[in-house]
Amino acid sequence: MIEERDVLPVTWGKVVRIWWAYTWRVLLFSIGVVFVFGVAVGFCTALLGLSGPMSVSLHVLSSVVGLIISVWISVCVMKRIISKRLGDFKIILVKSEK
Repeated sequence: MIEERDVLPVTWGKVVRIWWAYTWRVLLFSIGVVFVFGVAVGFCTALLGLSGPMSVSLHVLSSVVGLIISVWISVCVMKRIISKRLGDFKIILVKSEK
């Protein structure tokens, strides 16, 4: 049970700490994974000699897949920072009363 004395006020400092904990991880992991994916797609495109309309279609498809990967990484990062210590506090899930 959560005690009233354990509940901290939501301050801008705490909000910024949560935002930063989330943002840097999403950026780092997204850039890394999407970069590797993009290099692999580019390598395969060059290896197969694809050009013209097929290359444009592959570019659009790889952009959509890159977006999906980034969203998945974003959700995974959010799950990871929940319950992670963020200085003098952590985020927890508490069942709300109806």
